Amino acid sequence: MAMINPTPLACSLSRARGFLAGLIFINSLPKIAGQDFNANIRLFQNTKQWTVLQHVHRQLEETRLRLVDVKRTIDLECPDKILASFNNPTSFYEAAISSFHNTLLGLPPTTMGGVVALCAMSHATSCYLYSTGIQVAFDPFSDFDLWRSTISNDEHQQAFDDLMMAACQEPYLTTLMNPFPVFQNEINLPGEDLNLLWSPDPITNTLIPFLITHNAGETQAPDLQTLQGSPIVANLTHFLEQCGELPLILCGRDATADMCYFIGAPNSSTESGDEQDLKHLYIQLLRERGPLHSPVTQGIISIVERFVDLGYLQSVDEVPDYMLLIGKEILPSNKTFLELCKSAWATLAEAKRRLHNIPCGKCGKVFTRPGNMKRHMERKARCAPLIRNTLGKL
Repeated sequence: MAMINPTPLACSLSRARGFLAGLIFINSLPKIAGQDFNANIRLFQNTKQWTVLQHVHRQLEETRLRLVDVKRTIDLECPDKILASFNNPTSFYEAAISSFHNTLLGLPPTTMGGVVALCAMSHATSCYLYSTGIQVAFDPFSDFDLWRSTISNDEHQQAFDDLMMAACQEPYLTTLMNPFPVFQNEINLPGEDLNLLWSPDPITNTLIPFLITHNAGETQAPDLQTLQGSPIVANLTHFLEQCGELPLILCGRDATADMCYFIGAPNSSTESGDEQDLKHLYIQLLRERGPLHSPVTQGIISIVERFVDLGYLQSVDEVPDYMLLIGKEILPSNKTFLELCKSAWATLAEAKRRLHNIPCGKCGKVFTRPGNMKRHMERKARCAPLIRNTLGKL
């Protein structure tokens, strides 16, 4: 059977998912290990690519903290739940990647938090590309007016400018301004509607132009094709391509569910409540297992936990498959990987047994089938003696 090459869209979605996995892992490891991630990165394969993710993670964290500081000063009549979630680093990464993912599939974000997260992540990755000598052929700042107009709440459009000024303080734009002398005309706005603010660059002490548009509520929302081809999306796509194979490995390749559905919206999965309970019980047992208490393994479980909640791992059988795929990349030794293999499947079997065990609410006897439990409850005489025998021993 001939191999089917993935489409560019599928590759971008896979890389975005893998990038998110890397950010979740890097963010969780210091908390679990109680030490700097730098001490562990040399143990991994693809060390150079892990270093890139580590560098961008640090820059994103600085950006997130600035956003958190500014959002405390913004008094909104209608709070934005996604923006409020930025106190949690993982929620910030997920908001940005979800906005990117959904935009590629035709549903760009309409909340302030979703738009801010996407623009901030694109800006941070653009700064990284430029710092490594990779020419960035577009200026995200000229794109902010475009994305502001996708926000459905007029009050939130006004707050968008304050948030983006806080998020984007890196000085690389001073070098990029000359190739774009006419970006003002490209957005087709009258001169009186433009307010060109100047933000000081803390490194060079020069001034960076920051474009802000008044009367944002009167701006017509851009069409989907314009958003998908915008610098915000193109820059982030280009960065993910520069990350090499690592994001494709971390996305799980064929171990995870179909990516062509909107994150945060109902998908076509017919997953039952029992399946959801089984996945969460499985993750809980993985957390408790002695052989899996190493910081790196717990970091892998952190990825799995978030991917289950996001719907990336829809079947419980996908969870160990995914764990082993990324474990082979991340774990520092074959011995640790073998321990993960044994524990992953043994723990899944135990979770299935526990979920199917139904204790009697009266006597505590355990049944593996609902029918057996029903017959037991119908024969109260069998249950009552067990209670009397138990009480007699007290």
